[in-house]
Amino acid sequence: MRYSPRVLARLASLAVLAGCGRVERDEPIVTLLEEEEPNDSCDDAEDLGPAVTTVRGAFGDAGDVDRFRFEVEATTDVEIVTLPVADDGCGEDGRGSDTILTLLSGNCQDVLQTNDDAPGRAACSEISLSLEPDVYVLSVTVFVSDAGVPEIGSNPSYEIALSR
Repeated sequence: MRYSPRVLARLASLAVLAGCGRVERDEPIVTLLEEEEPNDSCDDAEDLGPAVTTVRGAFGDAGDVDRFRFEVEATTDVEIVTLPVADDGCGEDGRGSDTILTLLSGNCQDVLQTNDDAPGRAACSEISLSLEPDVYVLSVTVFVSDAGVPEIGSNPSYEIALSR
């Protein structure tokens, strides 16, 4: 797996918070948000605030949609990826869940970008684009096969890394 330098920096910061070592950086320490229901609708989207860079959540069932709201204050490149939780992978070997990320306008009317399978990351997802100052909503869902089978593994958890 290959991650961008910004995502690697965020992961290194998370390792420091977990007590796995010391990293000298000018970047802020990662702020973690544990997803809470209800957050299925645009109105109920959880606010990520300016400091949240990692979201940890879980799918309640195959129809669960988790939404998160964030604001961009200046034109910036944004990268959002789902990451394997522990050693469960993203939908690999039936353990983790196969995720789909969708970036929406703040009112959830316009789909700006969606991704099911990130290049080289199997069932993980990745969105990368430049955003203008505005409010945005990120949606994460589980992939459902053509046969209607949701690909929620034995561990329905997911983690999102957000670089902005």
